[in-house]
Amino acid sequence: MLEGNELINLVENPSVFHIESSSFPRNLIKKSSASSFCESENGDSFNHEKVIFLERNGKDEKAHEHALFAVPEDRFHYCYIIFYILGIGSILPWNFFITANAYFKAKLESRPDFQVSFQNYFSVAAMVPNVCMMLLNIFVLRRFNRVIRMKVSIVMMFLLFVLTTALVLLDTTEWTAAFFATTITSVIVINIFSAVLQGGLFGVAGMFPPKYTQAFMGGQGLSGLFAAVASILSQLGEKDVYKSAFGYFTTASVVLLICFVAVIILFRLEFVKHYTTDRKYMCTCQCDDSKHDHLADFVNEDASKKMMLNTKKKKTSRINSYVIVFKKIFPMALSVTMIFLVTLACFPSITSRIVSVSERKTKWTELFVAVTCFLFFNLGDYFGRSLAGFIQIPKKHWPKWILPLISVSRLLFIPIFIFCNAQPRSFSVLFKHDAFPSIFMLLFSMTNGYFGSLAMMYGPSAVDSQNAELAGTIMACCLSIGLGLGALSSFLVTSFI
Repeated sequence: MLEGNELINLVENPSVFHIESSSFPRNLIKKSSASSFCESENGDSFNHEKVIFLERNGKDEKAHEHALFAVPEDRFHYCYIIFYILGIGSILPWNFFITANAYFKAKLESRPDFQVSFQNYFSVAAMVPNVCMMLLNIFVLRRFNRVIRMKVSIVMMFLLFVLTTALVLLDTTEWTAAFFATTITSVIVINIFSAVLQGGLFGVAGMFPPKYTQAFMGGQGLSGLFAAVASILSQLGEKDVYKSAFGYFTTASVVLLICFVAVIILFRLEFVKHYTTDRKYMCTCQCDDSKHDHLADFVNEDASKKMMLNTKKKKTSRINSYVIVFKKIFPMALSVTMIFLVTLACFPSITSRIVSVSERKTKWTELFVAVTCFLFFNLGDYFGRSLAGFIQIPKKHWPKWILPLISVSRLLFIPIFIFCNAQPRSFSVLFKHDAFPSIFMLLFSMTNGYFGSLAMMYGPSAVDSQNAELAGTIMACCLSIGLGLGALSSFLVTSFI
């Protein structure tokens, strides 16, 4: 943060500020008393306005401390809303596959071995390719146009969901194994493109202030909640499990089409262009050049000649830049990996096997898994992700080991869920009331959403703006690694039941 005297010196230094009224983009400045340049540009009043402008932007984590630039306004919160929508669409396929529990059990009725373990297979089929593609996102796919990557990913996910919907209408009793293999293949391919989409979106969100990463995370939480509610409504509204599944998967296809339109709109917004367009140059004034960039658009021609004499930054190898960024975000990367490892080790492989302790067959016992496992998980997860946008504890400036320690402590949920009424099982149940799995699930999901969001928000903000997209992509990769390791460990965990 700049002190008052430093700000005055910067303002009065002509080698830094030489601005003509005709070239300054007034229409892009946020309309507030702190950033208004409507007063006379002669004398102390203009210098005073510059100081106020710099003081305000000095508090912005994404603003360069010595830069004078105007940030376009996110009008009507379009960008924030679109990130929310894309968060919904990015993991909608995964949520719809795992919450269609009754449908897949009915489809696999002739193969009891698949009925018991299909959630484990889904987890592995989703997370292993997800991790592989996230790694490619970092080292290879980032070189390609981000908009094209996102559009192609959404289109492919849509087409494969249409195939999944079509399979609902077919009688697969005679070829259950082939149906299962086809479904697993669809899960693999869908999650390959889902990973490409998520990697790109987390990278782009990392270039914005942290609240936009929280919006994307919140959208993902809402996606799960949407899927859980849709599943319950489809079961209540239609007794035929196949008809309800058809409407269920059709809804997902429509959401993906909306996401395609949202991507087109997103990259046409001036607010988005400001953060994603690389137009930054080094200046020649005496400053810490690692933090001092100027935008060519916001200086006049004379100032440009003085400020852009040294436009070539020191070259570092691509691998070295990855290592440097990873070192800075390592505590957050470790945290998000552990958080989602524990989550996928339990959910849904163990939690979907926890049934009501009641021996009577009622509507509650029929909906027990849909409510306590999927609805409560997604409700708590969404609440946690949303809460992270208002309250951040631990805070970013606190000791870096606190968040990783909290993440590791969530391992306690594994034995807790094992001792609930998960069936089939080979030993006695410890928590013999339906309230226990409900309470445990809410705590489990809220900690997942809250601390996972904090880690994803803190990661990109720990590096400078030019590496924010890379940091966001690496954080997304670590999230996927946690999911993949959790999916693999779910086989080991369920073997103890």
